[in-house]
Amino acid sequence: KVRVKANFEFNNARRMVHNPKTALRLYESAEQKYMEVLSSNPNDVQTNLNLAEALRNKMKVKCSGMKSELSTFLDENDSDYKKAERAYGNVHPERLGENGGDDPYWRLMYGQFLWSSGGRLDRAEHQLFMCISLAPACPRFIQTYATFIGEMATKCKDPHLVKEYMEQSHLFSIRAQVVRLLRQGVEKEKLQQTLGISTEDLWRASGIRLGAAPPPPP
Repeated sequence: KVRVKANFEFNNARRMVHNPKTALRLYESAEQKYMEVLSSNPNDVQTNLNLAEALRNKMKVKCSGMKSELSTFLDENDSDYKKAERAYGNVHPERLGENGGDDPYWRLMYGQFLWSSGGRLDRAEHQLFMCISLAPACPRFIQTYATFIGEMATKCKDPHLVKEYMEQSHLFSIRAQVVRLLRQGVEKEKLQQTLGISTEDLWRASGIRLGAAPPPPP
């Protein structure tokens, strides 16, 4: 019954596009009910995912009406990020080690959560880069990172960083296409012709190191 009520509130909140105050109240109420369900069954996958989604949407609403500095917003909502991290961690507890372990799908989910909830882009970059460090032959992970870096370029005010982000996004996008084509059986010699790119771009995209990611930001 509690979960049904939570789902009802959650779905209603999603419809309140033009009424952020009501949406926020409904998301917070749904969040409490999901937490209640999880108190007796902490590893329930769907409830954990629903909780994380409610937290994400709640923070998007709060961030859209934000009047304070971003750093203040992040400090004030740090407990929500921690709740979401636990929720995603509970989805695959047996596959998780410390700090997210080595499950790239968990990294993808949590990275996208951080990306879309507004704010924690430094941590999102770490999680999404970890995806491709753990699974360098997965085009989906590489393309997600390329898209993320491209969006970072649009938010950045430093022209040197904008150029760097755009270049990285371009190269990672090529890398994703290369990996996809190789999986489909396209010969290495035909990659450049198939993609219609320069030899230099192909060489640089193929040379991206996908080793260990740097340590996560604080």
